Amino acid sequence: MGRPEAAAPREAAARATARGRRWWLGLLVATVHLALVVDVARQPLATEAGPDTHRALIWPLHNDTIHRIGPGADFFAVYHAGQALEAGLDPYQQAELVRRTPYWFPFRYLPTVGHTLGRAAIAFAPRTAYLLWLALTELLLWGLVVVIARRAARTWRRDVALGALLLSSPYLLELHMGQFTFVTVAAVALALLLEGPTRPASPTNGPPRQRWSPRLGAALAYAGAVLLKLFPVVAAPALLRQRRYWPMLTLALAALGIALLHDFAGHPQQARTFWELNFSQPVGGMDGGNVGLVYAGYLALQRLWPEWQATHWSTVLGLWRLLVLGASALVVLLARKHDVRVGVALLLLAHFVSYAHVWEHHVSGILVLGVLLLLASPRADAASAGTSGPGPRGGGAPSPSPPRWSCSRYPRPSPTSTRSGTHSSSTRRRAGRWPRATPWC
Repeated sequence: MGRPEAAAPREAAARATARGRRWWLGLLVATVHLALVVDVARQPLATEAGPDTHRALIWPLHNDTIHRIGPGADFFAVYHAGQALEAGLDPYQQAELVRRTPYWFPFRYLPTVGHTLGRAAIAFAPRTAYLLWLALTELLLWGLVVVIARRAARTWRRDVALGALLLSSPYLLELHMGQFTFVTVAAVALALLLEGPTRPASPTNGPPRQRWSPRLGAALAYAGAVLLKLFPVVAAPALLRQRRYWPMLTLALAALGIALLHDFAGHPQQARTFWELNFSQPVGGMDGGNVGLVYAGYLALQRLWPEWQATHWSTVLGLWRLLVLGASALVVLLARKHDVRVGVALLLLAHFVSYAHVWEHHVSGILVLGVLLLLASPRADAASAGTSGPGPRGGGAPSPSPPRWSCSRYPRPSPTSTRSGTHSSSTRRRAGRWPRATPWC
């Protein structure tokens, strides 16, 4: 009879030791991450480089560090667009009235990005603006880390997810280039996490409710991701499955429509340039550094049927993209058990699988999608619900209470108990729309 009581202090000591080891390991990972980020930020711009220039530790690991222009080249595309728009010029052309941007890749985003981020950047010197963008990207990463650390179950899956985010070489490449893919996907992930309820359930309150501030933050994060890079729009079928995501999707689509009208209504040439840069040049970018599945198919067709590939590649690519995105949308829309995280991750992964221009830095965003899938797996949900360990009947420690984002924490009231008056009137009113209030059901 005394054995369980005697084992309790040992189990508590073991848990404390495990927490201490996890804390020290997390501190080590965070320190290494910050050292690598500072190493990337210390690099001089290509215009300042010499034979003995400092190179980041990731320099020999990636095609885009060795064979591209230099640090910040993608960010300077937006910087150049801000310069051009400030002078009343087309952001897609390559001229500057007064040369200020050190170097840049062609600008291929919406002019709205140049009007907002670009014009804000040109208030600073080019290198200062680039370092500020690195700091904003780093803050977004740590925001995602903190939200996951606080809301996910304390299992090895959470630890692996956080370690992968902090020790990602593609993320460091993203910083080196001044790119926007990680920011876009991380904003979508934060939007999903912030949409969860913030007030716990109780017998009097019924299902948990959400405060307006996190919901507004989620809507703004998703809308910003859509405006920065258009591809998060493909997540719309997953968001349509649950009513509480409709305001977020509506705001993003409305912002995109207003931006398109503002940018292109009076500038048809800019609209044509934007279309050509992003949608009607399927052969562009088919060279070293492209790591996409489409590029592998391009090389295979080029070797096996070069004449047919040169003539019909655009048709093949269009059909492939339609097939992958359409099939993924159907799977999400027709799934009997729907998890928003899984649906959004599937549709964004379908975009990358069917996209012609997938570069090494895109893996930084794909990794975020992998984290969402890892935390949304059935075993992770079981751990979150506290069903993996033995209960008090078996002599073990009681199961931990499920976290706020676990569906098992908010069981649906049965029709019998509702009719018999067991639940309050507010619970009965909400019973018909329970999935709207529960965080991940």
